[in-house]
Amino acid sequence: IALDNAITALGDVDKFLFLDTMSTLLIYNNAQTVLSFSHFLSSWLRLKGSKGIFIATEADENFIRTVSQFCDKVVEFE
Repeated sequence: IALDNAITALGDVDKFLFLDTMSTLLIYNNAQTVLSFSHFLSSWLRLKGSKGIFIATEADENFIRTVSQFCDKVVEFE
């Protein structure tokens, strides 16, 4: 609800959500919960016409592969 209110309050300007980092969420939650949350966020952002940047610094390959299905682009840094 708070995110929806914040996005609406910004009006017609370009908006984006920066989620740093999904790896921290994985420390406190199981992978399925974090995947469900990131899927919800990516769908919600598309619905609102907004963009998102999701950062995962340390996660297993299966998690990255699954969450990348919700994204338009994946950028890897070494």
